[in-house]
Amino acid sequence: MIKCCWLRLISFLVLYFSAPSFTRCQSAHFDYHDNLKEAYHLILQLKGQKAQHRLDSLKISDPHNYAIYHIENYIDFFTVFLEEEIEDLDLFKDRIKKRLILIDQVESTTPYKDFAKAEIILQLALARSKFGEHIRAGFDINRAHKLLKQNQKKYPNFQLNTKSLSIIHATMGSLKGFQKRIVELFTSLEGNYEQGVNEIKALYSKNDDTSFFSVEIKSIRALMSYHVEKNVIEAREIINDPLLDNLRSPLVLFLKSSFTKEDKEVAQIELLKEAIGIQKSIDFDYLYLLLGTTLLQAGDSSCHNYLDYFINNFKGRHYMKEAMQKKAWACLIFDGDEKKYLEWMARCKDNGFTQVGEDESAHKESLLMQVPNRDLLRVRLLSDGFYYTEALNILEKMDSTFLEDTDQLEYVYRYARVLQGLSKTKEAIGYFDSVINKGKDDNRYFACNAALQNGIIYQEINVSKSKEYLELCLNIKPGEHRNSLHQKARSWLQKLQ
Repeated sequence: MIKCCWLRLISFLVLYFSAPSFTRCQSAHFDYHDNLKEAYHLILQLKGQKAQHRLDSLKISDPHNYAIYHIENYIDFFTVFLEEEIEDLDLFKDRIKKRLILIDQVESTTPYKDFAKAEIILQLALARSKFGEHIRAGFDINRAHKLLKQNQKKYPNFQLNTKSLSIIHATMGSLKGFQKRIVELFTSLEGNYEQGVNEIKALYSKNDDTSFFSVEIKSIRALMSYHVEKNVIEAREIINDPLLDNLRSPLVLFLKSSFTKEDKEVAQIELLKEAIGIQKSIDFDYLYLLLGTTLLQAGDSSCHNYLDYFINNFKGRHYMKEAMQKKAWACLIFDGDEKKYLEWMARCKDNGFTQVGEDESAHKESLLMQVPNRDLLRVRLLSDGFYYTEALNILEKMDSTFLEDTDQLEYVYRYARVLQGLSKTKEAIGYFDSVINKGKDDNRYFACNAALQNGIIYQEINVSKSKEYLELCLNIKPGEHRNSLHQKARSWLQKLQ
């Protein structure tokens, strides 16, 4: 009798104290309400600490709302992706495991469960890629893709699936040849440019400013318009949306600056200075390098200050070689100091990584340890900054007969690029042809890009001729920028099909 009472009491206590766990599982839900949206917008403003305080308060007042953990993941993602410190990546991985375990408690009766899991996993993939973990990143993308596709089948009217699917499908469209075959062999990933663009267009058309992820949807649409559809005007219109303006996000200002650099009426420099001036707890030091480079292209010696800041403060993996290369150029351009140029290029050679194209190019220049022609470097920088008239003035004053043999090809190439920038296409075509004929066996990228540019010019004049030049671009194999130039050629060829 006594034993029976004890068993009943123990059973009651077990049920009683396990009830909160059961209730928590049963009541777990996703609610992307306005208070959570405020925290999300703080994160997009890179005010991570302030956003974390908001989220911590919501965990107390709204403990069963697991959308909080989805949005919290953005803080860690931007910290890792922008600051690039390996310790943060390790911490990010551990936190993601815990967040996914929590989200798995939610009953599978809502489309937000797999949507949130897929978004978190995709952010991990992007973070991994920053640190060279490309294989693991690929498997993460595949995992997220499966979740989104399953979610799409289960909830066909749930539009948010396409927010990330559009990016995955457009990215798949950029893969070609061996790279694409490897991805298709080991993953279930699929898609192309057109599919990705159509998905984000459909989502964008049904989106309004009150929806939770409106800022992201508009930003993705602008990116697709600019980089995939090459529609600069539309991209600018989208990124200048009042909702994005009012957010005052360094990320949005960064996008604006990249979309408006060709337009002298828009002060790219001012946009970058504004982005740097916004108070934030997540560092975005790359803005300093970008502003320093933009000022260097404009012929403004204050570029030294921003390049120095990046070099002295950034603790990440990428763009350090590029920053030191730009610093070397600034010493040569503004001070005529060949000794300083060589010192900075020596530092460039011994520091940083070569994972991204800009760093790889800077490293290759550092191995040469040769001082470039100062006037041709000025022309290159002015052209990169779209100051074509100023660049042409320098070229017209140069006497090319006194140039070194290695500089002759670059002189013709720079002339072609400047004429192209000034819309003098007939003359530009002739100069590009000369570059192709003289430099197709040169290890530098000039002939390869000359063929690409003629292919782009001819798409409005003669499609078959355009295809010939784009195929020629693919047949020229320079030692630098080959992958990016060939990828652009394939992209243009695809558009002409």
